[in-house]
Amino acid sequence: MKRLLITTTFVISIGSVWAGDVEDGDAAMKLKDYASAARKYKRAAEHGNAEAMYNLGWMFHSGALPRDVDEAVRWYKMAAKKNFPEAQNILGIMYKSGVENLAKDTVEAERMLKLAAANGYAESQYELASLYQSGINNFSIPKYAEAAQWYKIAALNGLVKAQTELASFYLKGQGVARSYTEAVHWFKLAAANGDRFAQQRLSNLYEDGLGVSADYIKAYMWSSIAASAYGDKYDSIALDQMEKKMTPQQVALAQKLALECQKRNFKGCD
Repeated sequence: MKRLLITTTFVISIGSVWAGDVEDGDAAMKLKDYASAARKYKRAAEHGNAEAMYNLGWMFHSGALPRDVDEAVRWYKMAAKKNFPEAQNILGIMYKSGVENLAKDTVEAERMLKLAAANGYAESQYELASLYQSGINNFSIPKYAEAAQWYKIAALNGLVKAQTELASFYLKGQGVARSYTEAVHWFKLAAANGDRFAQQRLSNLYEDGLGVSADYIKAYMWSSIAASAYGDKYDSIALDQMEKKMTPQQVALAQKLALECQKRNFKGCD
């Protein structure tokens, strides 16, 4: 079954049961004809189409239809029972923090996120790791080893924020044996995908020579990239401090490399 996300939560379905109604619903959604979309999705949902169930839940949840969290949860649960990972994921997130009439239930959050994570849904793998990191018993008992395990699975699936979190775990030795080399590896992957936090941490590691040979030019390059992208005053302070340890020629080279790296969209910079 092919899926294409048109928002962070809304799913277009192709090639499933009652696909004609689902596709018509998708077309109506693009035109913001929500009433027509709801009719099409409801007919498909009533004939067992899980994506249509999920999409109806999303419409009630987002306010595309008159907002009704109870109705959204009802449709999400129906889709989740059919093993639809997007529905399992959103229910897990909702149970994780509680929302309106849905009470916080970290045990149910864990169950739902595990189902979606087992289906290969990277966002759920990340959310499950985050839940373990905070602790599932009223957020009081962290399970760092489990968190690291799921961050790694999500990171291997290409989720950038999971790569950054996993690198941080290796940097701290949290849930895994401390490894600056592994931290550098995962920060590099996230930095190449534009993650500002990873870019700055990679700069720090180059500056301190942790997991890599100390290299002020690369440290300056990554810090400069992070600073130019987000204008963070702390990045600027870090650059000023590094310049005191570098020659003017080194600073000029680092600035040149930073510009070239940005033009390549952070790819092949390290």
